[in-house]
Amino acid sequence: MAADILIYKSSIVPVGKDQVQHIEMTQDMAAYFNAAYPQSESILRRPEFRLSKSY
Repeated sequence: MAADILIYKSSIVPVGKDQVQHIEMTQDMAAYFNAAYPQSESILRRPEFRLSKSY
């Protein structure tokens, strides 16, 4: 899931309440990678989650 989000440089990912922890893990991966390979701009975009209205 993280690879799919990061490869397409998604900024907002619609998820259910049970998937929030996956997005948080993806955020950590992007931050770690960007810190390990500092550039003038971030290589991987840090995604945010958006819960569906049913939650």
